[in-house]
Amino acid sequence: MNDHDERNTLLSTDASPSLMARRKTLKVLGLAAGGLLVFPACKEEAKAPPPPPAAAPPPVVKPPEVVAKPPEPAAAPAAEAPAANAAGDLNCKEKAPIDDASKQMRRALQYKEKTAEAGKNCKGCAQYEAGKYGDCGACKLFTGAVNPEGHCLSYAPKAG
Repeated sequence: MNDHDERNTLLSTDASPSLMARRKTLKVLGLAAGGLLVFPACKEEAKAPPPPPAAAPPPVVKPPEVVAKPPEPAAAPAAEAPAANAAGDLNCKEKAPIDDASKQMRRALQYKEKTAEAGKNCKGCAQYEAGKYGDCGACKLFTGAVNPEGHCLSYAPKAG
């Protein structure tokens, strides 16, 4: 037997209970100390805040389209006679400027320059204002000139 084996044998057989308890305590403390050295590193990784999310690129904002409006034709004077086509029909389409809201209203009410229904024309309607644009009149529901022979869905016969 060598010295090292001899000493281990002596310690294990001749050791007092207090020596054994001290050894056991040192082993436990050694393991605990080793664990403290290892686990804090793990704990630090767990504590580290997550990396910030990648910044999203800013949204692309397109400049608004600029649409040039053609100049509105000047309103014809009231004394001017309205244009007539080859058949002698009155043309009131371009007698006065019409704003966008009125254009939409005319479409919604299905305004026509010439009525297809006998006896139901603008000049017989309660909404019609005669002579506002010469031979062309106006309507109380939308802007622009109205043909007296025109018609729309809001036709209401004049009272009396």
